[in-house]
Amino acid sequence: MTTTYAPVDVSSSTAPCGCGHASRICDCEQESCELECLERPRFYCGLVLTDTHLTDLATWVQKKLSLRRFVDGWGVACGLGVRCDPANPGGVLVAPGYALSPCGEDILLCADVGIDLSGCCNVTDPCSTPDSAIEEGTKHLAGYHDVTPATVWDHYGLPPEQTAGLNAQMFCSFVDGTKSAVEMAAVSNATGLVPQARGLGFPPCGTAELAAQLRPAGEGGVLDRSSTLEVVSSLHPDGSPVAGDLRWGVYVTVAAGDRFVASAFAAYGLATSADGRVAALWRPAHLVGLELGVSVARAALAGEPTGSPVAAIAGVACCAKRDLRAGETIDGEGGEHVYGVLRSMSPALGARMLPMGLARGARVVRDITRGSEVAQQDVEIADRGSAAALYVDLIRELAAPAAHT
Repeated sequence: MTTTYAPVDVSSSTAPCGCGHASRICDCEQESCELECLERPRFYCGLVLTDTHLTDLATWVQKKLSLRRFVDGWGVACGLGVRCDPANPGGVLVAPGYALSPCGEDILLCADVGIDLSGCCNVTDPCSTPDSAIEEGTKHLAGYHDVTPATVWDHYGLPPEQTAGLNAQMFCSFVDGTKSAVEMAAVSNATGLVPQARGLGFPPCGTAELAAQLRPAGEGGVLDRSSTLEVVSSLHPDGSPVAGDLRWGVYVTVAAGDRFVASAFAAYGLATSADGRVAALWRPAHLVGLELGVSVARAALAGEPTGSPVAAIAGVACCAKRDLRAGETIDGEGGEHVYGVLRSMSPALGARMLPMGLARGARVVRDITRGSEVAQQDVEIADRGSAAALYVDLIRELAAPAAHT
């Protein structure tokens, strides 16, 4: 027996559950321990069966099966994982699976089901509360996009004897913004947070200003949207240091969905914005060299990912550091030719842009002006291996939903 459920509109329903919406669990949980004496329908030779008889039989079978909850309990038996819906910031996707409700009813999903929770409990986004931002700090100025391996050590203040044997191109990717873009693309695809239209702005900001600045511009902050990503700089535009900088740290800002959450921010002593609605949490340092080994061990030994993508939400495009001439070969991330910028993915953009992961070895086929984003038509991609094939598959998957909307 399979019980079929129609989607429930949770935005306009009310119930005494304190959630602001109707819930079958709230309606029946008080009765879930009350036994109902069932009377089995009786049939005899010569009885003229009607639809009422068959309905009574089906009802009796359903109620009898629902008694299983008193023996086995109720809840999820398998599947039914919940994740953010990348197509609906106020909704979630429930994966296929089976569960038994507190009322003993079967809940069986054979495909992903989207549920809009934008009106539930006055929470705009069930997966990342409104106006949230996540990332880390770094040392960045506007001119750093032009840094090359030949000039990178000037920005670290290291003498030549201390840089011998170090990978200048790798360190250059830290400075020119490429590393930050790649990391934020990974975080975006794993969390559902959507990049800003500008990508990363690298605003100068210390810990004392995180909650005030890392919120939408319409509320006095520096972000062009909520539920997004940003990297803060440890330097002011004039090069002076930011007080309480997070150059080596990570942070998250979270907006309260209601007054109770806002009061909890204050009760627990979190650093908040002036209106108390946005709170900031941070770590002044993260030991990436040690954390990496733990992540590798967990993945190899336990099969547990530190993070994994839920959707293709963000990518890293290439921008020209200088004028590029036809015939030149791009040296990839952290090189002298391009730097990476964070972009929100779409089928059109994905098919047009040159992703940073395929930039190394690409030959320029037509001149590209400094500061322009490099298109696939501007180059001849050298990588024809598995990475290129995976990217083609990704663009195909991105385009598939669009073809049906």
